[in-house]
Amino acid sequence: VFLFLGMLSKESGLLFLPLGLAYVFLLGKKQKALHVYLFFGVLFFYILLRMGVGGLGIHSNSEFSMMRLSFSQRLIHIPAILWFYLKTFFYPIDLVAVQSWTFSKITLFNFFLPLVFFLSFFSMLFYGIYQTFKKTKDFTVPLFFTFWFILGLSLHLQVTPLDVTVAVRFFCFPLLGLRGLLGF
Repeated sequence: VFLFLGMLSKESGLLFLPLGLAYVFLLGKKQKALHVYLFFGVLFFYILLRMGVGGLGIHSNSEFSMMRLSFSQRLIHIPAILWFYLKTFFYPIDLVAVQSWTFSKITLFNFFLPLVFFLSFFSMLFYGIYQTFKKTKDFTVPLFFTFWFILGLSLHLQVTPLDVTVAVRFFCFPLLGLRGLLGF
């Protein structure tokens, strides 16, 4: 019930459905078929209420700068967005609730350096997970938290345009996955 109410209040609540399925399948819970049926039942009811009754689809209002960009222009923002969230995780100073910025061309500081920093961070993170796996031979918990982190980030990377470029509140869901990864 609370999961469904969370989905109705904020779209990112929808991310708990695949996360719940990942938990059931990765950590060996019983009655997997029941969980899959419940997943699709809740998803169907959510779509029915949101789009059928509420008339709320994916908005395409072009009043926001990110929504005016083409798909390829939004893709070049992904390294800078990822860098913002990682930088905010490790050094949270001068936080602003939302930031709306765009850039028109690829430069060293808005694309290549953020990409190198992000790839370096994940290389070190996955190396640590690999070293832990060699010792424990159990990969399910880090895989679950990796899925959590990537799932949370994927919704806010501007593949589907959002009203702002980055917001601290967007990072709350993936933050828990990253904390789980770093704590493992």
